[in-house]
Amino acid sequence: MRVVFVYGYEPSGHASAARAVEAALKAAGPVETAHLNISADLHPILGPAVALTYLQLVQKAPTLWDYLYDNKAVADIAKELRKLYGLLEGGRVLARVEELKPDVIVCTHAMSLMAIAAEKDRGRLKVPVAAVVTDYWVHTYWARPSVDLYMVPTPGLAESLREKGVSLDKVRVTGIPVHPAFEEPLEKEEARKPLGLAPAAKVAFVSGGSKALGPLLEIIGTLLAHPAGIDVIVACGSNEDLYLKLQAKARGEPRLRPYPRRDPAGMRALMGASDFCVGKAGGITVAECLAQGLPLIIHNPIPGQEEKNSDFLLKNQAAQRADTLEELGKVVTRLFSAPERLMEARSKARAASRPGSAGLAARAVLELVKK
Repeated sequence: MRVVFVYGYEPSGHASAARAVEAALKAAGPVETAHLNISADLHPILGPAVALTYLQLVQKAPTLWDYLYDNKAVADIAKELRKLYGLLEGGRVLARVEELKPDVIVCTHAMSLMAIAAEKDRGRLKVPVAAVVTDYWVHTYWARPSVDLYMVPTPGLAESLREKGVSLDKVRVTGIPVHPAFEEPLEKEEARKPLGLAPAAKVAFVSGGSKALGPLLEIIGTLLAHPAGIDVIVACGSNEDLYLKLQAKARGEPRLRPYPRRDPAGMRALMGASDFCVGKAGGITVAECLAQGLPLIIHNPIPGQEEKNSDFLLKNQAAQRADTLEELGKVVTRLFSAPERLMEARSKARAASRPGSAGLAARAVLELVKK
């Protein structure tokens, strides 16, 4: 069996979700896999520029992104754009997919799913297509009648897809797939020892997603200035400029510990050594933290998917929200005010996770192929 994963760009949470399902599939038995990164593979110049425009939009014009996100009027316009895209570019997508010879296609990115589903709609693509929703909300762009299988984080999202015209028999509740490495239990003391952290240290994990975006320098400064004396682990992802800047700062601040991009086992080790996570509410980061029982403090989430993810966490008491740096300091103070507070927060985070998410997604894909 050959599984082709399709997403928009890399590194990204969508790519991480694909790698998670891939790892679970390969653990289940012999399977061939391939990846189609539509942004870079089909549009090596335009693709990264579009991705950069999106990142700039959500950071610098969040109000505009809030309007565009899950907007029916925009979705109607997008239908016409899909037709134009099909006329101009659909052949390239189809040709590349056919080169990869899939038995099943797994899309982890809504816009990429639109391109693949368009070929299914035209009858030019015969293989089954599965979609993995990577946030705790499903917007209109995901709902395509020709998609054969949807994997969603929660039962509520299954109902949301039904309201958007997707038959419930096509939907499986799997959770957001996280790499199987995150499922392995890791004792805090065991995780801290190789990092040189004291067993009783107070440790924050700061993350801005795969590209380490957001006001991380301000967050780091607030945590280092906190009277609790917090060690700060920073996951710099692919943001080399941030990593180099923090490396220089760490020479004079031993409690600051920046790390470049790491594999899933390496990220699990950093999370396992931490007491809580501060940063973006990206779907993959959230799901990985929940799998590790790591409570989150969401700092000023951007409108759209991060706001929706934050709502899910708050509803399940798996996170606290701090829209300002002053609020961040107060939340940290409350967490450390009594040992039972942190223990309860960790318990709530773990309860909101869905263990074995990648394995559940892998089984759903295998069942689809058998059909």
